[in-house]
Amino acid sequence: MQSNEWYRLLTGTTFHHNILHLLGNTFAIYFVGLILENKIGSWRFLFIYLIGNVGASIIYAIFLTYTNATGASPGIYALITCILILHIYKHEFLD
Repeated sequence: MQSNEWYRLLTGTTFHHNILHLLGNTFAIYFVGLILENKIGSWRFLFIYLIGNVGASIIYAIFLTYTNATGASPGIYALITCILILHIYKHEFLD
């Protein structure tokens, strides 16, 4: 990452290794969205997704080569973590 190219922290998540990686992320975000979006709202859903992706990109940029940070998986993992946390605190969340 070059200086003043902070946009790469977000755009790196739009690149995928291959078509199977893209399709896997697409299906995952669709099914996670079915469970979570109606319960927390679209804006919170988007915020959690973006924080997960940007946070992972920052970690990659600091500790690893940034070229390894591809795909939307960190954002999806952040959403899945949100589901698990909400289920722990409200057992009826997944009912």
